[in-house]
Amino acid sequence: MLWLCAHLPQMGLEMYEGSHASRQASVVVDERKIHLMNGIAQEAGIALGSSLATASSLAPDLVCYKRDEEAEKEYLEKIVPVAYRFTPRVSVSLPYDVMLEISGSLKLFGGVDRIVHLLKHALRRIGHESFIGIAHTPSAARVLAHAKIPIPLPEYPDTETVRSRTLACLRETSLKYAELAPSDIERLSNMGIRSFGELMNLPRNELGQRFEKSLLEYVARLVGSTFDPQKYTAPAEPFRSEIHLLEPVKDRQSLDVHMEQLSLELVRWLQTRQLGVMETLWTFSPFDDEGISVPVRFSHPRTRVSQILEYSELALESFDLPREVISICLEATRVDSLLNTGATQRDLLGTHEVKPVLPGDLLDRLTARLGISSWQLLRNLDDHRPECAWSPSNDREYGHDTPPFFTPGHRPLWLFEPPLPVRRKHFELLKGPERIQSGWWEGHFSRDYFVARHESGSLCWLFSNEEGWFQHGYFS
Repeated sequence: MLWLCAHLPQMGLEMYEGSHASRQASVVVDERKIHLMNGIAQEAGIALGSSLATASSLAPDLVCYKRDEEAEKEYLEKIVPVAYRFTPRVSVSLPYDVMLEISGSLKLFGGVDRIVHLLKHALRRIGHESFIGIAHTPSAARVLAHAKIPIPLPEYPDTETVRSRTLACLRETSLKYAELAPSDIERLSNMGIRSFGELMNLPRNELGQRFEKSLLEYVARLVGSTFDPQKYTAPAEPFRSEIHLLEPVKDRQSLDVHMEQLSLELVRWLQTRQLGVMETLWTFSPFDDEGISVPVRFSHPRTRVSQILEYSELALESFDLPREVISICLEATRVDSLLNTGATQRDLLGTHEVKPVLPGDLLDRLTARLGISSWQLLRNLDDHRPECAWSPSNDREYGHDTPPFFTPGHRPLWLFEPPLPVRRKHFELLKGPERIQSGWWEGHFSRDYFVARHESGSLCWLFSNEEGWFQHGYFS
């Protein structure tokens, strides 16, 4: 097996700042001690473990967040869809580790280096710095990730190569990265044992007499002599994510960053299931009152953050937001397969092909701005008579399976009801005749249709029968 650990050392701080890093000194406080800090705080001279009072004296404009381990666990679960793109074997653990078993994904993604590059890029896009450790066991991969030690591996390594190179790197690694009790690490250090190599060289029997059984079990899991089971997790279903703001938001523009963050989470969730979203529901809630819900509907499955945000912002213009928004929630209330994904698709060789704006894009904009009642679909009818071949539809459910409204170039979009009598001499016949006979149940119907050009230059649709010549419509 081949295990990859993505360690996110700053996740406890990055989860508050999102993909937009703060321009002020920021820290996370745990029991009034500095637990995490950003680069600006470090440049100001703040040290990990120092008191909040000391940190505030060094950086007067300090932004302080209180550590919430339960919130960290929930946030770590939100990162699962990013890793789930590479393998279904994903597990998470604190402090801030995402574990992937990637042996079955190497050929699909093009080797170890390609997976590492794609994973780091995906994590960086959502605002996370990551360090990758790769080993033959989960415990060893976690140690190497925390120690920031990369192992040079071939693109498609065999098990023995991974094992030998992992153990070689571990032997030189400090025990401060071991998942052992601090008291055990201190005792080992007092004995002169400060690296994994020195620990693994000790006789197991004598080690077991001086330390608890858990230390021996850890070493066995580390080297791979004992199985190290992982609890795999999958993205939650259905999708629902919520952001609780530290301070109330009072203006519309300030919501954009948080809406983008939620939309990005939704897109990651969709990618893991190869789905597109057809309908979302935004909820904006104040501190002490009921919030408002803003539904957004799409004509075909959407998979891009920019599209989801564009139509969501249009829909939001028709609603009055609460005076102060303290939480934002996004739900995917309807999803569908990616048979039709929109205006941008890929051809056989993977090249992007940008197509013209689809009719569905116009419908989505109209729906978002004016509501679902602002337009009406047409439906085809099984009747050869042009004026009876279609009718308005009462069905407001639209999607990629919507039937075409007309056949381009064959029938005009503008029909007269009733047809207008005209003089033949004012028209030049270009195409025809086309005989249409129907309506026997309501009287005989027989017409010869022509495509003709009027002397003014307009393209018209004419027919003749025993009563004369008539114009039935205009071509666009």
